[in-house]
Amino acid sequence: MGSGFIMSKEGYILTNNHVVEDADQIKVKLAGGKEFDGSRRRDPKTDLALVKIAGDSDLHLLNWATRMI
Repeated sequence: MGSGFIMSKEGYILTNNHVVEDADQIKVKLAGGKEFDGSRRRDPKTDLALVKIAGDSDLHLLNWATRMI
């Protein structure tokens, strides 16, 4: 189990590599209870991974700052 942030309406989720590196299957369960199968791309050197789920019109995205002050 681990955590991640939904980055796009296309269903990309940012998480840590150590969360998914040894997984045979990836299941994503959102706070609202919806579950999705996922696939992954990972980078062990930075300990980052992208998980892809089928897009859902109801995904709540992480809001990124667009500029620094």
